[in-house]
Amino acid sequence: MSAEAFSLEVDQRIGASPDEVFRYLTVPELYTRWMGTAAQIDARPGGAFRVEVPGGAAAVGEYLIVQPPELLVYTWGWEGNSEVPPGSSTVEITLAADGDGTILTLRHVGLPDAPMQSSHVEGWTRYLGRLALAGSGSDPGSSVRRSGVRTAGLRSLNEKTTASSSTRSVEGTRMRRSTVVKDRIDQLQDFRKQLEGADVDMLREMVKLFAEQLMGADADALCGADYGERSPERTNRRNGYRERPWDTRAGTIALAVPKLREGTYFPEWLLEPRRRAERAFVQVVAECYVRGVSTRRVEGLVAHLGIERISKSRVSKMAKELDEQVEAFRTRPLDGGPYTYVWMDALTQKVREGGRIVPSPAWWQRA
Repeated sequence: MSAEAFSLEVDQRIGASPDEVFRYLTVPELYTRWMGTAAQIDARPGGAFRVEVPGGAAAVGEYLIVQPPELLVYTWGWEGNSEVPPGSSTVEITLAADGDGTILTLRHVGLPDAPMQSSHVEGWTRYLGRLALAGSGSDPGSSVRRSGVRTAGLRSLNEKTTASSSTRSVEGTRMRRSTVVKDRIDQLQDFRKQLEGADVDMLREMVKLFAEQLMGADADALCGADYGERSPERTNRRNGYRERPWDTRAGTIALAVPKLREGTYFPEWLLEPRRRAERAFVQVVAECYVRGVSTRRVEGLVAHLGIERISKSRVSKMAKELDEQVEAFRTRPLDGGPYTYVWMDALTQKVREGGRIVPSPAWWQRA
């Protein structure tokens, strides 16, 4: 994402539980009650969706994170549209219980300009209002407006309007707009692009770290006890490692795969052909690097990869270990050069100095 990418955020309260709202977001028959005339939805990491809206246009994308009933992240774009093509933007939907209802927060990042941002704000506001009606058991009515058909609330692509940066309330929906990438999800998206682009060494090192931690926890679960732990429930023991190459977009990673005293261990959730584990790792690595490691994020990665053996207590312990290692990686001294390039950023801040407030430059660098 470029530094000129646009984003939006819309909050909507819905009179239904998070589980019920999640169903309205992932079950085709329920989805079309509030948005679109036809929907094809494969709500799993790597799965695709296609939603036809009045007028013949279709929104398409691919699910990156599916964590019922709290989180959905997927790419977003329009078939045959050069301004918002498929895969060019990302939608993140979070659900939080609020009494007998749910607060839905939708963040849409990667939009190309202010008019398109404004159009999507209008569209998402309208459709989430319909979702609130459908979720509470009311009939939202037809999705076609009397004044004519609009594609998901998008104004005509030739119509140029100026997006407001103010905060306002429309039909109980709170909207926040920004014209440049400033909030956390935008920084996350921008960092993910950097990871997948120039910073292949960092990406390779951190993906290797996360993958090997998960394999270790999975192998321990098979053994019935953590590595080095004495337990009457232990059924097997670890027996060193074997190296296994793993081809990724950042190059080939030499993974240390745990070996067992009895039988063999193979992480099919990671190394099986056609599994999209790598994308999930990149997503979580970027999020943890920017926002810090949390039990929820590690639990989400475990669920997305289909690892069923790891207990919640082990996930919590692993999150703490990963957090320490990620923090050590983030704060490591840059004295291990030479480096091919150094990326620097700077800004000016007002500080108190000698009894006066003066502008002072602040900068940081990353090799």
